Amino acid sequence: MIEKEVARRFGLNLLLARREARISQDDLAKGAFMDRAALSRIENGHRLPRLDHMVRIAGVLDIPIRDLFHGIG
Repeated sequence: MIEKEVARRFGLNLLLARREARISQDDLAKGAFMDRAALSRIENGHRLPRLDHMVRIAGVLDIPIRDLFHGIG
């Protein structure tokens, strides 16, 4: 249950950061070298990304990785 809540919150943080950066899911996925469908599952809280994807996502969004963990823990 806790993992689902973490995935949901991470996904929401990612969605908000992506929208604030005005980057499409497709462009973020390409920049992070991942599949757009996988990124969608992360944003929708259905899964957590691998660490390397977290790092690349934060890099593309030009935000500290900790921003993706806001409200978790």
